[in-house]
Amino acid sequence: MRPWSAGLAMMVVLAGGSTATAEDGPPSGQIFRVDPVVDGFAALSLTGAALLLDRNKQLWSGVDPCRGALRRPTAADRAAFARLPPDGGLCDRAEVPRIDRWSMSLKSPTADAIADTLLLSFVAAPLLFSGIDTAAAGITAARLGDDAAVTFQAFGATYLATIALKMAVARPRPLTYNPRFDKAVRFAGSSRLSFPSGHAAISFSGASILSVMLAERFGDDPGAVAGIVAAYAAAIGVAVARVVGGKHFLTDVVAGAALGTALGLTIPLLHTKTRQTDDRGPASPPPVIGFGGAF
Repeated sequence: MRPWSAGLAMMVVLAGGSTATAEDGPPSGQIFRVDPVVDGFAALSLTGAALLLDRNKQLWSGVDPCRGALRRPTAADRAAFARLPPDGGLCDRAEVPRIDRWSMSLKSPTADAIADTLLLSFVAAPLLFSGIDTAAAGITAARLGDDAAVTFQAFGATYLATIALKMAVARPRPLTYNPRFDKAVRFAGSSRLSFPSGHAAISFSGASILSVMLAERFGDDPGAVAGIVAAYAAAIGVAVARVVGGKHFLTDVVAGAALGTALGLTIPLLHTKTRQTDDRGPASPPPVIGFGGAF
């Protein structure tokens, strides 16, 4: 079995098992039903499997990215790479669908830096929201643990599904067609992992997780709605930055956004319970709403 197919099979098994929840609902104020053992194990397993699968990209660095061959470089590969000029070894632009051809000449280190920074913000945002809201409401810290288990489960599933698809498709990135990128960048192991966009997938997954938390705890409160809109707007910003940076085609980020949104909504919603009334009184948006709008 190829590494990517094994990873995908593991994702399906673990994600299926992760939906098992305790029969009794969680204490008042919590929106997720979580089995600490099952869901904690699922979150760690999904993330660990994704990390192990992602390491494979280091093995084929130096192999011609235009052929999409996911294999270790041979002596002939290294010799051919050494003979190439800095702008040599470009992929054939005619092979790219018309809808994506316009992005093959783009390059922006600034856009890359923005996308990386926002990506880290999306990973932290659901947990930051949960921590601030839990502390402000005076609710047991167990809710923060439940939120973290569901959050990492959704992120882990998104990460693993994205890596598995990248390796199955093995699509060259736009930079492999662009002579503005040095050959060392174009022949890197990740240069064949364009579809789908991991940055877009994780960002939209984070925006979706945060949206479920906001909607479940505050309903249609204007502050919650503003936070949801801001989160998805920032996720769109990440997707645009990855295209402008020359790392992804439009179709890559659209696919990543769809994948991240699907898993970022589905996994938390599978864990939601019938909303219970806690002792906080009328819900009001927490301070983290401002953070969501900032990025």
